[in-house]
Amino acid sequence: MPEDISLLTAWTPQVATTLVVLLCILAAIQDVLRFQIANAFPVALILLFLLTAALAGAWPLEALGLSAGLAAIVFVLGAGLFYAGLWGGGDVKLLAALTLWVQPASLLVFLAWVAMAGGGVALVLLAGRLLPRKIKESHKIIRNLFTTEQGNRQNIPYGLAIMIGTLIIWRGGGLGPPAGAL
Repeated sequence: MPEDISLLTAWTPQVATTLVVLLCILAAIQDVLRFQIANAFPVALILLFLLTAALAGAWPLEALGLSAGLAAIVFVLGAGLFYAGLWGGGDVKLLAALTLWVQPASLLVFLAWVAMAGGGVALVLLAGRLLPRKIKESHKIIRNLFTTEQGNRQNIPYGLAIMIGTLIIWRGGGLGPPAGAL
């Protein structure tokens, strides 16, 4: 039995991190399709963080506290962007929940990638709005992303940018349980 528990604690962080990436991809797809990110995504990320902490063994309280504190700071800063009308609430909650999973040493790099990806997504949307009307009306998704008549000309599916930043950090090894947790 102890060998089974040891195997579980060894694999839990890798499986959980893969689930984090999958949840982020699904949230980005939903954001592109609906300009909305369901609360279920950040809630699932937070619950997965807590479950992983419980299954993987005792994580140092300092590591958990640092991750939670950084997530709270990102949430407060994101809430400011929300109240300024620059971000959606789903974007704020998703980014804060993902912050739990980003290694503290990688957080600024992660946020920089998210910001750069957001600028890239915005440029693509602006360029797409120059497409001929016939192309823009050819499919519902294209129409929603590139139209200027439906009142969504300022909407940017920032979940896509958050996903890009997450994938880059994941690939670089900066996504996973808090440093010192394993």
